[in-house]
Amino acid sequence: MPAGETKPVDIRFDINLDNVVIEKSKDHTNTIPITDTIGLIMRYPDFKLMSDIGTMTNFDDVMDVVTQCIETIYDGEEVHDVSDYSTDQLVEFLESLTNEQFERINNFFETMPTTVTDAEVKCRNCGWSTNFQLRGITDFFV
Repeated sequence: MPAGETKPVDIRFDINLDNVVIEKSKDHTNTIPITDTIGLIMRYPDFKLMSDIGTMTNFDDVMDVVTQCIETIYDGEEVHDVSDYSTDQLVEFLESLTNEQFERINNFFETMPTTVTDAEVKCRNCGWSTNFQLRGITDFFV
């Protein structure tokens, strides 16, 4: 470690899970209209997929997450199960969307319900303490 730098300290702390709340955005929905008749029903990402979202570095990664979160595609009264389509077909469909249409999908991820709680950390050795907020499931498992 270079001179003048300090070594990070691992400080463990407890949180009361009874104080964890789920924040819900008022404008959140898992039904995404693409056109007047075509739309998507999205499923929420699991923990592994959520952790992948935090490390995405390219367009292919984004498309992979989005395709995994599409549950069904509807066209009027007809509902299509995504398991009937290959990943390539889903990607092709997503790539055909306008920026505005894709932004509607992005809004699903941006406004998803999230876990939130306040936490306090205190160093047993020096007495330093701070309060902060854990937000999102990945904060709880870092």
